[in-house]
Amino acid sequence: MWIIREIDLARLLEEIRKADLTLFTLSFITGFIAIFVKAVRWHIIVKKAGLSPSMWESWKLYNIGFALAVITPAKLGELGRAAYLKKDGMNGITAIGINIIDRLADVVTTLSFILAAIWLLFGFSIFLYALLALVVISILIFVIFKKTILSKAINYFLPFVKHVLTSSLIIKALGITFIYWIAFFTWAILIAQSVGIDIPIITIGAILTIASSIAVLPIAPSGLGTRDAALIALLAPFGIQSEQAVAMALLMFASIVISSLYGAGLWVTSK
Repeated sequence: MWIIREIDLARLLEEIRKADLTLFTLSFITGFIAIFVKAVRWHIIVKKAGLSPSMWESWKLYNIGFALAVITPAKLGELGRAAYLKKDGMNGITAIGINIIDRLADVVTTLSFILAAIWLLFGFSIFLYALLALVVISILIFVIFKKTILSKAINYFLPFVKHVLTSSLIIKALGITFIYWIAFFTWAILIAQSVGIDIPIITIGAILTIASSIAVLPIAPSGLGTRDAALIALLAPFGIQSEQAVAMALLMFASIVISSLYGAGLWVTSK
């Protein structure tokens, strides 16, 4: 609601209307690549855990999880993939563990990109504060898990984690995730350029990293609203008007929703 009050709706509609449809259409290609790359990572992790799905089966299941993630805050719908793995004979706890490992690959790489983005956009001193905050939060999380009943859950998971999380898998997962980020940045930059946002690629990459991370907060499905607010704030210093930033955010949201329709269809028709 705050965003609606702060922007000129007529101008927003004009920004969307005059968007370059060629660039917006091209963004779907890189968006498809991003989804496929993550499906490959999912396929590798599932096979390492003991199942033997075909790449086609992994592709379909990943798209179902992607569709469920779009309609749930913080992408919690991705855990729905665990139900399908359990149906295929995998232990339920192991199935959830696979989802957690899959998300951890995103968390590790995202934190690295966030720190780099903070350094680029806000300077080295703010970067050091962010790094210190990350270290403190990590220590607190470790202490909380160590001193509470959650430590039992960790110990229960350890044999599974040691079996699945080999050095080879970690290298593959992080490498694949890095390729995903390249596809993601290309997707988002094409959408930005489609609405006339043309600032240095490294700068827009840093802005997108922070905005996309904020969009994951469990406030609204698929970052609707949170992504808009983040882009307004981060693009303003570069002379980008609020209406242009929101137009970009809405086109990103539309692209995500359209890309999820395939997985939604699979989910609706699956038993």
